[in-house]
Amino acid sequence: MIDLNALLKLTYGLYVAGVENSGRSGGCIVDAVMQTTDDTLAICCGKKTQTRKFIAESGRFSLSVLSDETDPFVIGNFGFQSGRDADKWANVPHRVENGLPVLNGAAAYLFCRVIEAKDLGSHTLFLCAIETAVNGQGEALSYTLYRKEWKERVAAAFKAGKPVQDTKGKAMTKWICTVCGYEYEGDTLPADYTCPVCGVGADQFEKVEDKAAKTKTPEKWVCSVCGHVYDGETPFDELPDDYTCPVCHHPKSAFVKK
Repeated sequence: MIDLNALLKLTYGLYVAGVENSGRSGGCIVDAVMQTTDDTLAICCGKKTQTRKFIAESGRFSLSVLSDETDPFVIGNFGFQSGRDADKWANVPHRVENGLPVLNGAAAYLFCRVIEAKDLGSHTLFLCAIETAVNGQGEALSYTLYRKEWKERVAAAFKAGKPVQDTKGKAMTKWICTVCGYEYEGDTLPADYTCPVCGVGADQFEKVEDKAAKTKTPEKWVCSVCGHVYDGETPFDELPDDYTCPVCHHPKSAFVKK
């Protein structure tokens, strides 16, 4: 038996992996990073992320070490939406060095080249050579501190900071993803729209007024790893056993009732 709470006591940092591939930039939050020698490291990326795809195709990436003074929005920006739907780097102060995007104000940043890749099922493990490592300012933010004190701040900052369409004085209709709870604002929901958090289609979204009209309020379950709140119409207990958090991809067992 594996107790996920025991695994959470393994210490990690928080990083933004930056990529560039065929003229397109991308990036995502990663925590599974380990220095292996003076000039190599290992990094693990979820297979569903566009960043993993770009790393595999280009063979290079930057690694910005988040500091304890990082704006919480930065974490939400890179962790709570997909690069397939948003230009994440356009939302944060950054610069391009060696052809790769790097966060301004990082505690440190590195440029890495992939030496070897290993398929781990849900993730890909990359063994990498460190080409350049530059020290920055501030102390590195630990994943433990993020879980204890930052999760709610990050969620609030991302919700407040996400782009809002011009309403021209009108109240915008809100649409809620019934799978992960992500909110979309707009008079209409495009038929080909996909949720930037969990990737489901427009048919899984519901107007806020329709949702509020329902007599039964669904229970809310919170991922104990990243703080994501599940409040879909399907009762949590009825979700399939292989359900995973759409944000951090931990299993159903990692959720607790709110």
